[in-house]
Amino acid sequence: MSAKKKSAANEKSLVKCHLGPAFGRHAIGAPTRQDAERFHATLSETQPVVANRALALLSHAYTRAAKWGLFSRTSPTRGVERNREQARTRFLGSADLSTESR
Repeated sequence: MSAKKKSAANEKSLVKCHLGPAFGRHAIGAPTRQDAERFHATLSETQPVVANRALALLSHAYTRAAKWGLFSRTSPTRGVERNREQARTRFLGSADLSTESR
């Protein structure tokens, strides 16, 4: 699976499992920063990295909505503190080094 397809699948999963149930029934201008903070804090209790990814996707959705003229206020995700994440060391395998695998 390509990186773009994997990313799209991950984003679709975030919407289906987390963002949709939390915000799907709200009008675009209804969620507040407190709603975003509560969502992030609740998800952070069990899945802190997923909570960060979901908040980033929600932030992106509000950025796009503003660009398209659908939303004119400050994004409810603005100022919500993200969880710290551990950096990982990645080792390249032979498939990563091969130019034919791309």
